[in-house]
Amino acid sequence: MRTTATILACLLLSTVIASGQIFYKDAQQMNDMISKMQHLESLKSANQDMYDVKYYGLDLKVDPVAKKVSGTVTVKAQVTGAPISQMELNLVQ
Repeated sequence: MRTTATILACLLLSTVIASGQIFYKDAQQMNDMISKMQHLESLKSANQDMYDVKYYGLDLKVDPVAKKVSGTVTVKAQVTGAPISQMELNLVQ
């Protein structure tokens, strides 16, 4: 009985430790994503602050050998500032 209780306690402890590691990994991934989003926000032009994108539809063809991306982007956005004549999209790594 004592051995069974010890084994169960070890299993419970290992589960708690494993859950903590998964939580830390998710927290680290979240911090990395926030850093990337802040970097992307810093790349915005003044024109990009004039509209709020609601939807991006991407139909892309990637050719890694030629290092080329081609395709179609469908954007649905709401103009939030003065009228605009063009939209700027950033393609980053």
